[in-house]
This record gives sequence, C-alpha cells and structure tokens, in this order.
Amino acid sequence: MKNISTILLVILVLITASYIIFTNIESSQQTDSSFPELALDSGEIKQIDTKTDTRYGIEDVTYLYDLTKNNEVIGELTLVQRIFSTGDKMYFAEINSNAEVSLNISLTEDPEELTYETLDKTVEEVYPFRKDRTLTDPLTNKLTYLETRDHSFLLGSQISFQDISEVEPSDGSMSHVLELLTADHSIATDDELSIKLKTDEKAHTWWMVSEDELFKNPDDFEEAYNIGIDEFRWITKDMLYSHGLNSIFPSSEDAFVNSLVRQSGRASSIKLMNEPDHRFWININEHQFKSLELRRHEDGMWHTNYTSTWLNRAYDFGADYIDSRHNDNVFRSQLRRAKYLGYKEYADNWNVYADFLVKRADDGSILNTSTGYFLIDYYEDDVDQLTHVSLNHALSLMNYLIASYQATGNEELLPTIKAHQNALEETADEWINDEGYLNYQLNLDGSYSGVDYNLVTYYDLLYSVELIEEIFPEDQTEHLEQLISAKEEQLIENDLFKYTDPSKIENYMGLIE
Repeated sequence: MKNISTILLVILVLITASYIIFTNIESSQQTDSSFPELALDSGEIKQIDTKTDTRYGIEDVTYLYDLTKNNEVIGELTLVQRIFSTGDKMYFAEINSNAEVSLNISLTEDPEELTYETLDKTVEEVYPFRKDRTLTDPLTNKLTYLETRDHSFLLGSQISFQDISEVEPSDGSMSHVLELLTADHSIATDDELSIKLKTDEKAHTWWMVSEDELFKNPDDFEEAYNIGIDEFRWITKDMLYSHGLNSIFPSSEDAFVNSLVRQSGRASSIKLMNEPDHRFWININEHQFKSLELRRHEDGMWHTNYTSTWLNRAYDFGADYIDSRHNDNVFRSQLRRAKYLGYKEYADNWNVYADFLVKRADDGSILNTSTGYFLIDYYEDDVDQLTHVSLNHALSLMNYLIASYQATGNEELLPTIKAHQNALEETADEWINDEGYLNYQLNLDGSYSGVDYNLVTYYDLLYSVELIEEIFPEDQTEHLEQLISAKEEQLIENDLFKYTDPSKIENYMGLIE
C-alpha cells in the first residue's frame, strides 16, 4: 500500500511539474509580443517539448509541436527562436509532414502604419562579373522588409522541399541534398501580418523581428538585400542552402546543398566591421556565427556534406571531406565577426586551422616541387589520397598561414609558409598558359590545366604581395607581380579590371564568383 502511495505521489509531482513548465512556456510566449500565433487551416497544433541552448550570449529556444488531424499526428513543427544581444529575434520554422498541411503564422495583429518594401532582382543585375550558370536557379530572390507601429520585420521565403539525400556507393558516406518543390513569398497584411507555410513533404521559412527599425532607409535595405542573395535566402538555424552545381550526387536540376562559401558570410562580416553599431548587421552576424559553430565538425573543421561527382570520379571522394578554400573563408569570417562581436577568446581559432594545415603538410598531403611544396586542395581522412593544387587554394592557404603567424607569432608555421613561397617562385612561369592567361590547377602528374577564375585569384595574388611585403619585407615578390600582370591583362580584355585599394585587399578574400 505504501508503494502504491509513493507511486501516486511521484505521478502527481510529475504532472504538476509538467503543468508548471508548460504554463511558464505559454506565459512567456503570451508576454512576448514578437512570438507568432500558429494555426493549421485544418487540424490542431499541440506543443510537446521545449529546449534551450545558449552559446556566445545567443539564446536559442526550440519549441516542438505535433500537427494533428482527427486526433492523428500528421506531421511535426519545429520553431526556433534565436534571441540576439540587441534583444531582436530571428525565427526558423520547419515542417516535416506525411500529409498536406497549411500552417498560418501570424506575426502581428492589426498592422497599423504599415510600410512595405520588397526587392526582387537577378544575380546578373547585382553581380555582373560572375560567370554564366549552366542551371537556372529555381529559388526566388525576393526579400521583404516591413515596419508596423510596434515592430519591423525582415521576411524570407516559404520553401517546400523533399530530402533526396543518398548514401554514396563508393565509400558509404551520406550525401546531403534537398530538392526544392515550391518557393513562395506571399504575405497577408489585411487584419494581420501573416505568412503561410504549406507542404506535403518538408518546409522551411525564417524571419527577423525587432521593436526598432532594422534599416534606416531604402538604400540601407537594398545593401542588405544584395548581400542576402548569397548569404540569407534559404537559411535554417544551422545551415545555408544554395542551388547545387550540375556535378553533385544525387543529381537534380532543383537540387540545393549546404554551401560553406556562402554560409561563411564574408560580406556580412565586412558590413559589421564597417558599421559595428548597426542592429541588423549585429543580428545577422550573431546568427551566422552561431549557425556556423553549430555546423562545425568535432575535429574543428567545416566538412562538405555532399558528394561532388567530379571529385568522386577523379579521386574517389565521397561526401564528408574538407575543402581547404571553404575552410579558409569560414575561419576568416568567423574570426572577423568574433572580433567585432566581442568574442575575445575566439582569437585562439587562428591556430586551429593553421595547426591543421601544418599537420597535413607533415603527413604528406602535399604536391612537391624541386624547392618547396603546395598543400593540396581537398582532404579526406585518408592522408595518402592526394588531389590537385589550384592556384587560388595554394595562395589562400599561404596567405592564411602568414596572417596566422602575424596574429599569433607561432614560428612553427614558418617552414610551411616558406615551402609555399618557394614553390610559387619556382612555378610562376608555368602557371601562365600560351594565351597569357593563368591556368587553374597543377595536377599530380605535373601538368597544368583549366581556366582560372576572373577575380578570385587576382585578389589572392594582391593579398600575397601585401602580406609578404609587410611581414617578410626581405622576401622576393617579382614572381607574384608577374602573375598579377598576366591576370590584369585578362581582366582588361574582359572589361573587368578596376583599381583595388591594397590596404583593403583582405576584405576581398573569399569573394563568391
């Protein structure tokens, strides 16, 4: 009898505790004027759990819901509320459903004094220097900014998709690929400001909300929009998806993959550096910082999580490999935004990537020349699997090591730096092809092939000269100047040349082309 009483008491305590927890959750939501009202067009929503994660002063509260119809669970909704140091918030909604659902997300009632601005431009309009794409991007570039009497909102698109990820047969790794089904950007502003998230598969959307204005004027918003085409079109709490290349597995014309070069957020981090008190750039950089840290691999690197078919054919790579240039981009942007967000301890991360590169050099992940060597472009766990060396990767890795030496004074980096300097000086003539343009890559058999980027490698070369003249003024740079001259002739011929301020050249590292 005593045991039965004890069990009943425990059950009563658990029920009471659960009631208190969910009452507190509902109470906090009711007092938070930015928290959305959620309703299914047909069915009910039942909250089942909540979780909190706080890192670097950025709090994530995750609300989990069952979507039900006729008392049967037909899907799940995950709503993440990300709270920034400004007090502003960002929301990420994700539906996973096995039936057709239509979720109404009411952002505010009675949107009085509404100002409304939507931009929708092509990539060619914003970035005319980029190469033509072989596949047409099916995702809208629309972005909407609204101000009501009490709040301002930045609204992303409502995206329905299916997960077509597959195991790569060659090595058993999972290649993560999403296939876009629909992309809507419909916003209701009559009795309430609301959006719809509809799917019979999976769906994502996001929005940012502030009790102050996020942008000062239309030009201020347009600057963010131009950057957002690359950096916050399709984002979740820890991922950024970009239209896939035609060389990914599994393939689809509407495939999207996690793009680390875009998720690195180079342009946003530079905006924060130039406007450190701008609340939107604080918010979006805090988001980017945390999303990347959540995405980070346990070895401290950022791994590409989808299969490149050309890498697979050439070197038998599956998914889950390290792209040396993407990691250069991510580390640079994270270190920059950490500096301006006040995360002082993050400066230790200069050594993380630099030490990784030195170890890979020591382990033999290199392509030797007579007087030095280049680190290869891509790495798997198998250090014996060598790939090619592209000029932009070789320059960026040398530049990162020099900048890391400048920041930390770590002399263990010097042999790897010197090896790259020697290899570049030795091979400078061979990087220039018969037409006077720069080759793209040096192959394992010693041959050169491919057509180099228009601008990426040019900026890398300018940065190399700037760094060497500042840190190692006794070293020669004539071979780099030779490559710069060849590149400038190419740019002039293609009407792409413009003067670049050498003192600001670091800001161009990781340019998307």
